[in-house]
Amino acid sequence: MSDGKAAVYLDGLVKRRDGFRLGPLHLTLDQGAVYAVIGANGSGKSTLLRICKNLIQPDSGTLRILGLSYEAHDLEISRQIAYVPEPLSGCEDFTLKELRHLIHRWYPGWDDRMYESLVRSFRLPTEKPVAKLSQGARKKAALTLALSSQARLLLLDEPANGLDFNSKRVYRETLASYMEQTNRTVLLATNVVEDIHQLADYILVLKNGRIQGPIEKDELQTSWRQIWIRNAGPVSWDDIRGVFDVKEGMMIHVVSMDAQRTLADLERAGCEVIDEKPLPLEELLDYLTKEETG
Repeated sequence: MSDGKAAVYLDGLVKRRDGFRLGPLHLTLDQGAVYAVIGANGSGKSTLLRICKNLIQPDSGTLRILGLSYEAHDLEISRQIAYVPEPLSGCEDFTLKELRHLIHRWYPGWDDRMYESLVRSFRLPTEKPVAKLSQGARKKAALTLALSSQARLLLLDEPANGLDFNSKRVYRETLASYMEQTNRTVLLATNVVEDIHQLADYILVLKNGRIQGPIEKDELQTSWRQIWIRNAGPVSWDDIRGVFDVKEGMMIHVVSMDAQRTLADLERAGCEVIDEKPLPLEELLDYLTKEETG
């Protein structure tokens, strides 16, 4: 398996923490896309981002960022990666102005015009210690610093948490503008449907300690559909391809993850299809992230 110049490359990566095992993870994320990591609370989304930022180390496996390993290229990677944690901590005594002074020389592509624009748009105080800022203002400060860095890889942990409507718009518009640059990549841990709808190109699903994907979002929304059929007698659902869930009633409601095959098999089984519609994105994501039990 070759990682080339992938933005993120994981091979057999494992992390055990507090009785939870994440991995082994095998993943290649090409540059130039937004990847949304989804999963239930406690599924390992934040842990994955912290591993990618080298804040915690995996127990085993390989990690490369932009084709480089932290063991040999820690400084070089750190100048090309920016991270917005959830929650923001460790800088409570600093003002945003002081943080900007500390950070801006670290990044070769730092954009002061972006910084000033976001300070104005987010209406951020620059002389007040972070400890005295609200949760929303802390998140806006972290986003301002990360987006102004113009780093090649952004790691964003629940970036919309605590933001008001206007700030969400500013953040999403700025991130979309950031992605217009060549070879920019975002790894976004979120359960906010609107972020996934507006920003994500691909979806990664963390479930039961393993990762699925990347799955192209548009392809996912095309293949997953809900289908209603008239009950025409017993149906052997094991013979109907692509079926994810079935609810019996006067009409049978079928959730399919491969609508084309499901519809073809239903027709062969003599079922009368009454209607079919796309599955709302929020419901689709809920199905994808349900943890296996038992």
